[in-house]
Amino acid sequence: MSFSAGLRAGSTQAYANRNSCQPNRASIARRDTLKAARWLVMIGSLLLLFGAILHVYGYTFAMPRVAATNAGPEIFNVFKALWWSFSVTGVVLCPVIVWASRLPSGRGLVLLCTVIPAANSVFMFYFLGLFIGSIILGIATLLLFVGGLMLPRGAQPQ
Repeated sequence: MSFSAGLRAGSTQAYANRNSCQPNRASIARRDTLKAARWLVMIGSLLLLFGAILHVYGYTFAMPRVAATNAGPEIFNVFKALWWSFSVTGVVLCPVIVWASRLPSGRGLVLLCTVIPAANSVFMFYFLGLFIGSIILGIATLLLFVGGLMLPRGAQPQ
């Protein structure tokens, strides 16, 4: 084999090796699906956080109305505790869900965390009806659920 033929053969081999490192369609599709899933989870989490902040803001309007009723101080304190616990749940879940969506096997944790706003959404629609708070929470739950389902499954135990 001549020197130039060896160079051509080597360069062909190097070209083939370089192209083998290129991602195929399946890996590109997985990457794009992962990106979309993470964006849905991020948007859903931010909506959950926005709803929680809106709920904290509503406290200033709701408490004077509750205090004006004939409810005793025990009922008033229960109402305050439930109001704040709902708000804190949304604020705490937001970073937990975003963090879990970044884990290699975080799909299950994202879906498990989504159960909390899903249950709250059902109760809000049932007892309070359709209003801005139930709509925000319902949309956030839907985005979190769909994004969670799109995340890849973790490594399966052998």
